[in-house]
Amino acid sequence: MKGKIWALLIIGLIIGNSVFSQELNMRVTVQAGPAFQGDQTVLRQLEQDLTRYINDRKWTEDEFLPEEKINGSITLMIESRPSPDQFEGSLQILSLRPVYNSMYETTALTFNDRDFSFKYLGQQALEFSENTHTSNLTSVINFYVFMMLGFDYDSFKLNGGDAWFRRAQNVANVAAPSQEKGWNFSDGNRTRYWLLENMQNNTMKEIRSIIYEYHRKGLDAMAEDQEAGRKIILEQLKALQKFHKQNPQAFIIRVFCDTKKLELVDIFKNAPDGEKAQMLTIMSEIDPSNLGFYNRVSK
Repeated sequence: MKGKIWALLIIGLIIGNSVFSQELNMRVTVQAGPAFQGDQTVLRQLEQDLTRYINDRKWTEDEFLPEEKINGSITLMIESRPSPDQFEGSLQILSLRPVYNSMYETTALTFNDRDFSFKYLGQQALEFSENTHTSNLTSVINFYVFMMLGFDYDSFKLNGGDAWFRRAQNVANVAAPSQEKGWNFSDGNRTRYWLLENMQNNTMKEIRSIIYEYHRKGLDAMAEDQEAGRKIILEQLKALQKFHKQNPQAFIIRVFCDTKKLELVDIFKNAPDGEKAQMLTIMSEIDPSNLGFYNRVSK
């Protein structure tokens, strides 16, 4: 009898571990840019190390079913290698969110960190530390993991990402004294500093409400009632237009448009002409550089 009890306990542990798993499923790619010279073996090793570091770690205390994992990609483009252990390049972040009752995944965040430098040696263990800046590589990765979690949680619950944005802020605070680019307000106006600042700034809190309403009440409703869901999304674009009038220089507007422009064309291409016209009027005001792209809804 005791043998059977132990067997059942072991089976329960195996099932429990297989049902609930890590939160992230990121496809990590490390590429050599046109200006990169030298052996790329170390880049393949870095790709493997980052994949394990991100996907094999439990980042939250919440239980994620396999279908609830946050899918996405992290692409590191190496442009130069000033020394054997020093690399310079850019980092492209993309995270996805499942849409309720559908096979569709929406882009929750896309962001290009254009000025990223770090030290790395092949076979080097990447050690996690949230309260110490031991490596710009792991600090930046930690920061973006927490930002992806923040955007994901915000899309399911109003201000649901608070805890993750605070953890991203902690990583940034610890890293800022290092003077590595991207952590401080003086490093440019399209950096990780301003991405986090905008998401935590109380004067811009309306954007988080827009993100929640767009996803939870708009996209998630479209599987059952496409017209009703689209109307809610249009209302959120109107709210974004109002937000833009009040905060015309807000970096988060650029991030939102970069993240959602492909999706908006898909959503409104089969909409009534009146809704198409409203969407185009709004986006021509808040994202004029991509108006030619949005005009595809009329073709």
